[in-house]
Amino acid sequence: MYFSLVDIAIAGTVTIDGETQKVRGKGWFDREWSSQLLKTGQQGWDWFALHLDSGNKLMAFRLRENSDVFTSGTWITDEGKAVSLSADDLILAPDADAEATPTRWRLQVPRYGVDLDIAAPPGNYRNEGQYPYWESPVSVSGSHSGEGYMELTGYEAE
Repeated sequence: MYFSLVDIAIAGTVTIDGETQKVRGKGWFDREWSSQLLKTGQQGWDWFALHLDSGNKLMAFRLRENSDVFTSGTWITDEGKAVSLSADDLILAPDADAEATPTRWRLQVPRYGVDLDIAAPPGNYRNEGQYPYWESPVSVSGSHSGEGYMELTGYEAE
C-alpha cells in the first residue's frame, strides 16, 4: 500500500550553533507498506518526487529487474488532480556517464511537455546499513525548474 501527501505546509525553527531561525516551506510526505524487500531478480529502484515551478508535481519511479525495467509515475496538476503515468507516458534514465550511483537523470513526460534534467548536489548521500541506499535533494532544470527528492537502491558504493 502506498500514499502521498504532496503539498504539506511546514513551519518551525532551526537552531544551529545557538542561533535560531524561523523556517517555512512545502513538504512531500509519502509512506509505503510492504511485506517484503526486493523480490528475486529485482536489483533496486529509482524514485523521484518533484515540485515544479509551474505548480505541478511529479512522482516517478522505476524498478530495475535482471531482464527488464518497470516504470510508472503520477502527474499532479497545480489544481491537485492526480493522473497515473504508465511506462508509455514517461522516460526516466540516468546520465549516460553515470558510474556506481547515478546522481544525474533525465525525465521526460511528452504528454505534458516535460523534459527535465535532475541533479543531486555534490556530496555523499549514501546511507549505509543492512540495505544501503542513496537519498538526496535534487534540483530540476530543463522545460521546468524546481526541486525535489531522489531515492536510489541497489547500486554499489563508489
